[in-house]
Amino acid sequence: MIAFTVTEGGYYLNTSHKLDVKNPDLAGDLQGASNTIYGVIARILEARMANGAGPLTLLNCDNVRHNGERFHDGLVEFLHLTHRQTVIDWLHVNATCPNTMVDRITPRPAADLPARIKAQTGIDDRAPVMGETFIQWVIEDNFRDARPALEDRRRGAGGVGHSV
Repeated sequence: MIAFTVTEGGYYLNTSHKLDVKNPDLAGDLQGASNTIYGVIARILEARMANGAGPLTLLNCDNVRHNGERFHDGLVEFLHLTHRQTVIDWLHVNATCPNTMVDRITPRPAADLPARIKAQTGIDDRAPVMGETFIQWVIEDNFRDARPALEDRRRGAGGVGHSV
């Protein structure tokens, strides 16, 4: 399973749910770069194919409506535009993109958050993000590979874990 989070803008879709090929980042990926989720995942899928890796689930961990379907359709369109029919064929047989709903608010960071992070880690984080303690995931039961025990929230047990 590959899990990722994409903002609504990170899907690079226009109002017709087609790729916005005029976007500079996406246009770059269509020419061979890997700046978008599509360019990165396309390379990962090609590597999996080359290595004979098995099936997988591409799991969107965001709260965009129909996110699995939107990502899948955008990925297939991207692969088509980059003339990767063998990857499209492999994807059809070996991967799924379940729809999900992730509910965890990331409020505006407290003003003292960078100082607290630096004190605890020694890292000067210029873009810290906070998350509320409440977490709820709803994941469509549509896994191509073995379904991980996502309900097991203990660290190291294949689950989601708790954030600090």
